[in-house]
Amino acid sequence: MLLSVNNSNIKDTATNIKCTCGIFFVLFCFCYIYFIQGEVLAKAQFVYSNGVTTYHDIMSPVIVAGVLQIIQLVCFNLLRLPQKFYTLSYFPSLLFLAALSNFDENQVEHFSLGTWKWLIPLLLIVYILVALGIRQIFKDKFQEKQTFDYIIVPNGIILMVMILVFGSYTMNNDVYLYELKTERLIQEQKYEDAVNVGTRSIKSSKKLTYMRMYALAKQNLLAERIFDYPHYDGANGLIPDYDTIHVARLVTSKIYADIGAIPGRGIHSTEQYLTILMDNNQLRNQMTIDYFLCYQLLKKDLKTFEEYFFEYYNPEKMTIPRSYQEALLLKAEQDGDSLTYIPQETIDHFNAYKLEKAQYLSPTARSNKTRQSFGNTYWWYYDN
Repeated sequence: MLLSVNNSNIKDTATNIKCTCGIFFVLFCFCYIYFIQGEVLAKAQFVYSNGVTTYHDIMSPVIVAGVLQIIQLVCFNLLRLPQKFYTLSYFPSLLFLAALSNFDENQVEHFSLGTWKWLIPLLLIVYILVALGIRQIFKDKFQEKQTFDYIIVPNGIILMVMILVFGSYTMNNDVYLYELKTERLIQEQKYEDAVNVGTRSIKSSKKLTYMRMYALAKQNLLAERIFDYPHYDGANGLIPDYDTIHVARLVTSKIYADIGAIPGRGIHSTEQYLTILMDNNQLRNQMTIDYFLCYQLLKKDLKTFEEYFFEYYNPEKMTIPRSYQEALLLKAEQDGDSLTYIPQETIDHFNAYKLEKAQYLSPTARSNKTRQSFGNTYWWYYDN
């Protein structure tokens, strides 16, 4: 009778441990994928399935967490670890989770496991040897004190250590994650959300830059907000290099098509491409014009900008985008001219910029200080 009671207590304790650890593990997996690595999985799924399947923000993390929980149960049933070390059976699941959600850009686009192809087998072999050693050492203690408190402490420590180790391991930097999220939102035609990704960071890349510019252009805001963002490669970062990736959610050919046309093999520069479009009445559209004018601003070629601006914009009858106002005001000051069609608010802002700039003799100090209030203006870009 006493043996029956003891066995019942052991089973109840084991069940409580399994349920507690299982719920915690599933919640961790879901949050880790949903909030941190979901964009990487979404891109990998799209590329590896050739665009046939679609990543779902909620269901995909749930499915992954469920599969990893099944793997854990299989490992525990095969290894039969002591209850005190129950959470060691989560090691393979956490290892697979780390490998699954930590592809870098090269691995995703070229379907490569990278270092994981040898690291996973090696770690699994070490894990099996350690698990078998623990089972051998504690084989005579399976029926010892099996209270909930006695078991939950070591299991909790083991699980937390493994989660911290695998959860903190990531090969993806912030900019790459910004790229993935911006790309996905553009693909979903959520252009307003796309331009708000990573806006607090001063870090950027060519891909992130041209995607942001494209999302602005799709909202007719390119000339209005182009200098709200850091520009990774100046004028050369405005549009992408021609697409050499066979499968991508946002192919560069789509961007080129919206600007005017997909460039042929004879196109070797952004300037050549945009100039050809501007000279062709059938290919040129409003997006083409704004891309061309913004390219001149990024080149700091105010003479060419002014020449083409008055060909396509009538400042007396049209609302002038903010960056164009700032460029025209700067050009007028250089030429000693005065402009009547620039809003007084912009003129006052320009005067305030010049006053603050004059307070600093050091170019570095002047750049850093004026950036705080004027970093989103063409004047700051032009001077730096």
